Amino acid sequence: MIDGVRLRVPVGFAAALALAAYLAAGWVPDRPVLTAITLMPFALLILAAAEADLVGRSARVLHTPALVRLGQWSFSFYLSHALVVSAFVRAAEGRVDGGAARIGVLAAAYAAAIAAAYALFRLVEHPLERRIRHGGTAVPRAEIGSAAARS
Repeated sequence: MIDGVRLRVPVGFAAALALAAYLAAGWVPDRPVLTAITLMPFALLILAAAEADLVGRSARVLHTPALVRLGQWSFSFYLSHALVVSAFVRAAEGRVDGGAARIGVLAAAYAAAIAAAYALFRLVEHPLERRIRHGGTAVPRAEIGSAAARS
């Protein structure tokens, strides 16, 4: 995209293709095939959305404050969600019967994962990013000084 390459694929088409691949992946027994089925459609969706944003055709819903916030927290969510969700699932194992109750556990798990992502973003990621962007390091200066003194 930086070099001017454009795909001119409508975001709606790319989203429908990605959704179809996601649904089809549920029937694929082999893990590498699952990746192959979903990789290209989701990559195409990302490229189509980026191109639409560059030319000013992106959907307004993607610029809502809630989605922008979730985007800011996405790296923290990526780092924490598997741990949080698996903890919820393990805690509910043998205690929850029925599909609706399981969906409730997953909804609570993902809500907790989003809360953890927010906390990680506000308390760790954002302060460190600010420090690094303004000429600092991720390591506090006191630790750098004491490490240098020990050397």
